[in-house]
Formats: sequence, structure tokens, C-alpha cells
Amino acid sequence: MSSLFVWPPPKRRIKLCVVIPISLLSTEQTLYDKTVLLGYLARALAVFRVDEVAVYVDEGCYSHDIDIVKHIFNYMLTPPYLRRRIIGRMDILRYAGILPPLNVFTHPETREEIRSGVVREGVILRIRGKYAKIYIGLSEDLIAEVPTTLRDSLSEGSRVYVRITKARPLRGIIVTDDELPWYAGFKLAVIDSVVALTKYLGRDDELCIVTTKYGCNAGELVNAIVQKREFVKAVKILFGNPRLDFDELLGPNLDLIRDFIRFKVNTIPLQGTRSVRTVEAIYASLAVINQLMYHAGIT
Repeated sequence: MSSLFVWPPPKRRIKLCVVIPISLLSTEQTLYDKTVLLGYLARALAVFRVDEVAVYVDEGCYSHDIDIVKHIFNYMLTPPYLRRRIIGRMDILRYAGILPPLNVFTHPETREEIRSGVVREGVILRIRGKYAKIYIGLSEDLIAEVPTTLRDSLSEGSRVYVRITKARPLRGIIVTDDELPWYAGFKLAVIDSVVALTKYLGRDDELCIVTTKYGCNAGELVNAIVQKREFVKAVKILFGNPRLDFDELLGPNLDLIRDFIRFKVNTIPLQGTRSVRTVEAIYASLAVINQLMYHAGIT
């Protein structure tokens, strides 16, 4: 079997983050169209094992679009067997039925064998001391051990990962996301100002990359990534909206974060259209940078 495909997929050694403006939804006028766009976007993030997507509030965005992003991404990241139990009916999810399945490893197929070592996501029904009763989408609830370090932070209704230790009867132990060696989907961060964006990007151990039609060949990233891989903890890719590149979008505010930007790259050289839509740029850029990170040995 090719080493290029492994299931479950491994967690990245260096975090991959995507930074996008809320205004990417501004070109879509209806909730239906916004839902379709976010479905494509979430699939791109999951396919390329993005660890975190940060959406930033920019001048061209609508405030209600923030809630749309939050609720639709939460819906897609929730395993199908948990949705009815923990996600209530809401108008903002009116078109959730058209969303594509995310199909990350924590969203198992219905015929998946329940055996020791399998990890499933569940919701705590009851917790007493060192044990919790957890619903994991099966006819039988699971009794799981709660590690000492987690007992103060968990309660009824908490979503948790459980590693099954015994199939009959169902027994397991709660594990944290950090303990999982596999990719389990992306997290969402909302950045509500340029000042907050400055704090999000202003770390010396991160590589910030702006995608722009005026950027250099993305291949030049390889040497930089290889040279810095010993101390780089995250790669953050910054995107603009459907009308403006990231640096154009920030305008004078770009000076506040200029020192944090290490590279400006064009991942679609000699593009055949006058403009490239944000989701198109995200697919193209993640495909290129994922390949570069793989060749650099930091996937």
C-alpha cells in the first residue's frame, strides 16, 4: 500500500492554520448559497488536514455571517450520530441537509466494527467520580474511566473522545484531543479586530504566508520551511476576500502585522481568470502547500 494514503490520517507535526475574512460570504445573497459555500470550504479544510481556521472580521462583512459560519462548521464537525442529541433545531441550519459529509475519522461509517482501540466521540450523560456514562451513537451506552486530570473540567453534556477498551460490555477511557495521534478535524477561532489579528499572528515560532497574485513562486517556500522546521510550531496561510488580496484588504492596517508576514506567494501562476474566488484560492493553495510540507518532511 502506498505510504501516501494512511487511515486514520496522522496528526500534523506542525500545525496548519488558515486565516480568512468573514466577507468571503458577502458574494452569496441567500442562506442556501452561503451554506453551499461553507460546505465546500469545510471539505477543503478537512481534506488537507487544517488544524485551525481563523475567521477575521473585516469591513466588507455582515455581522450575521459570523453566526452562520459558527453554526454550520459546528454542525459539520459533529458526528452524524450526535447531531440530533446535541444540536437543536435552528433556522440558520435550515439547509444543513445539502452539506457534504466531512468524513473525518471520528465520523465512522455505520458498519464500522466496535472493538478495543477504536476511538469515538460522545456526549456525557452522567458522571460520578471516576466513571462516566457516555452516549457514542450505539444502542448501548458506554461506561468510561475519567482521568484524574479531567474530572474538574467535565460535566453532563460535555463532548469527549473515548477510546474503547472492551466491546462487550462497552467500556473505555476518556482521552483528550492532544492524546490522539490522528487528524480529527479543524477548530474554529473568531478574530473580531485587527488588534486581535495582530496578537493571533505575532509569534516568532510561526510562519505566516500571504496568498496574493503579486506573490512569488510557492516553490521558494521549501527551503525556508526546511531551514525553519526545527523551531516552527505552525504555518498560517492568510487569504483575502473575493475582491481583494489579504494585503489589499487590510490597507493601512497592514503595517500593524507587516513584521509577522514571512512570505507572499502566488499558488496559481498565470491564472486564467481575472480573479480567483476565495474558496478556489484555498483549494489551490492548500494543495500546493500540503505537497511542499510533505516533501519537506513536516506533514
